[in-house]
Amino acid sequence: MYSSLWSPELRQGDIVGEIFLPTIGTNFQSIVGGTSLTGATEKQQHERVIIGGDYHYLVIVSHCCEFNEGKRNKFLVARLQRPRQNLSSEQYEALRLSNDVEARASSGEPVAGLDSFLLDPVPGSLDEERVASFTSITAVPLSMKEDFRAAKIAELDHGTRILFRAKLAWFFGRTADDIPDAEKAPAKLERADLLRETPGATSSTR
Repeated sequence: MYSSLWSPELRQGDIVGEIFLPTIGTNFQSIVGGTSLTGATEKQQHERVIIGGDYHYLVIVSHCCEFNEGKRNKFLVARLQRPRQNLSSEQYEALRLSNDVEARASSGEPVAGLDSFLLDPVPGSLDEERVASFTSITAVPLSMKEDFRAAKIAELDHGTRILFRAKLAWFFGRTADDIPDAEKAPAKLERADLLRETPGATSSTR
């Protein structure tokens, strides 16, 4: 799965870590600015937001050519997570085989873990298998490229990179039927209306 020779630049499928990223969630602490100390100000403005975070192992999601000079100002990464602990041996094997999404689909078998790609352990860094979670994809400033390159711990071999690319495309490119018009709402609803119509929605932030 991993190459013994590394490319000089970051490539799609490179494993890096540990990198500090904001925690995916809804809880944050805001620092509110104003123009008066008397409380009489009409409008307050969020100047700073404090968000919790943690260190993660990541996989590079952006295509290799996206790192060409002057092409982009951001690149994409996805978090590596532990596979679900309640998978049976048969389900785990299906997840492993579904790394080759085209072969799995061609054989008529269901594709397991549509939103993920199973990765082998990395000696000296990751002592167990992880899944690259496509639902956790995050944009990172290109100015951090060298930091990520310095934190690189593994590079996918060419064949595995092709499989990774194919499953990523499958996840984002699979087709689906449109929602029936009867289930849709009129456009340009006010935010308050949207919150009332969305089960469990709240307008407050903890």
